[in-house]
Amino acid sequence: MLMPLLNIRSMCTLSYLPLKQGFFVVNNRDESPLRAATFQPEPMEIDGVKIMAPIDATVKGTWIGINEAGRMVCLMNGAFENHVKKPLYRKSRGKVTLEFLTNIDAIACFEASDFHEIEPFTLIIIDQENIKVFRWDEVKKHVEILDKDVPHNWSSSTLYPQKVAESRAEYFLSNIQMFIEQKEKIIAWHKDEIQDSPKIILDRPQVKTISITTIHHNGANFEMVYHDLVNQNTFETYLNIKQQPHEIH
Repeated sequence: MLMPLLNIRSMCTLSYLPLKQGFFVVNNRDESPLRAATFQPEPMEIDGVKIMAPIDATVKGTWIGINEAGRMVCLMNGAFENHVKKPLYRKSRGKVTLEFLTNIDAIACFEASDFHEIEPFTLIIIDQENIKVFRWDEVKKHVEILDKDVPHNWSSSTLYPQKVAESRAEYFLSNIQMFIEQKEKIIAWHKDEIQDSPKIILDRPQVKTISITTIHHNGANFEMVYHDLVNQNTFETYLNIKQQPHEIH
């Protein structure tokens, strides 16, 4: 069954910092302010797996989340370049994010999934083994494996031109030591509070940055801080990381 084009179009900027123990990420969600309603992140159990994620009230999906196995999943709009949006899609990409939070074998899940009539997306999956970047471009699936010990910065392909994405990544990498030593600095950058830095906050008539989410994996648990920029609320929650008998693939 095809559904109206209500699926999540956000998840537009993500910065990843590897730490001696775990990692730290900051994500800006750009979305229509008319669709800003989101349930605050709280621990929940789906298919026997404990997860935590802010839930989009429109489609009951999410753009970013974590699970008890130490995995973080972030959804970004588009694959490699901007695409022509269809009026109807079969399933929200926010629901796809939840599937990868609850499925232990991410690569097998991606290979087996049918994304026909699902809008193009990029899924960034960070776990104990590596970083997996899954892309669906409406024609084929693409898999990229990255070193989890290397910092990364991603921008949505549908909202930001390549030059903007490159400028952000260059600034991010040139200031990486400062960001690792002072994590509040990378949060400040995502809030546009650092002078003479590439801007991240979006403020257009139809789409704005409506939330900033930070996730800290310290080896034993996750700390998620969700900043609701629309209602000026902040929610801080924790999820214990369960020791796994084997690595997640």
